[in-house]
Amino acid sequence: MSDDGERLPVFYRTIKMDAALWQSVKSAAKTTGKPIRQVVDEALEEEMPRIIASLNAIGMTGGTSRAKLVRLPVDDNVIGRMNCGRRATGIAAFQLLASCLQLRCRSNHPHRSVSNVD
Repeated sequence: MSDDGERLPVFYRTIKMDAALWQSVKSAAKTTGKPIRQVVDEALEEEMPRIIASLNAIGMTGGTSRAKLVRLPVDDNVIGRMNCGRRATGIAAFQLLASCLQLRCRSNHPHRSVSNVD
């Protein structure tokens, strides 16, 4: 919807979506008697703020103007774990790594210590 409450023109976008999720979306639309467009709109309106807040809390804050290229020491085990996380979540492996480092190195958790190992 636009800011003044008018519906914007519909267009279609082809995206990859888990088949079970698509079935759930269609089922929700049928059960509630709402068009799929409204189910999508409500999901974004109600769920997106919580998801964004949760992702921001683990360091996923969008544009990082202070980002720089760094040479990070990794081995096949590190790459494997990053790729495992990517496959499990659909989130880019290096974004997951950045979030892990954010939680580990910037948090004020006294029980977490960081060793100086290269």
